[in-house]
Amino acid sequence: MNLVVSTSQPIGSGSRLRPGERPIWWNASRDHGSFALWREEAARAGLNIDAWISLLLEFDLVLDDMPPSLQPLDLLAAAAAARPNVTALTFSPAMRSWIEPGPVTADARDELPEIALPQRIAIRLRPGSSLSSRLKPELIDLALACDRRAAVHSRTLESWALSVAVKSSTT
Repeated sequence: MNLVVSTSQPIGSGSRLRPGERPIWWNASRDHGSFALWREEAARAGLNIDAWISLLLEFDLVLDDMPPSLQPLDLLAAAAAARPNVTALTFSPAMRSWIEPGPVTADARDELPEIALPQRIAIRLRPGSSLSSRLKPELIDLALACDRRAAVHSRTLESWALSVAVKSSTT
């Protein structure tokens, strides 16, 4: 059985999650066969495994929430690439580091099968469910670009993406 248990800040240093997230532990034992691929893809993206999984999970949930008629991948790619209409100003050094182009400083250590996930994402998952089918490594660059654009607007990826969808459907 997969239990989601609240925890204090996870062990280790570096950015395990987007700054400001409230982490909880998720047991990913059902995905044991995917751990090597996850580690490889997270390292390739310059992210630790917790951040890589969290970004892809949230992006997958966002894509599920958006109607296919909006062509969500194209819509979000265009919105992420568009010139920002606000100055990129964040209030914490950790968030400033997060939104900078390039890889995020990643702590290569992980605690698989335990993953630190943002609580707001974990509550949308069915306890005990496998995560592998939701993680699409080919979308990590777009997911990270969208998350960084959201952070500039002081929003979560989900909130920012859904606002992009609403704006596109009203224009």
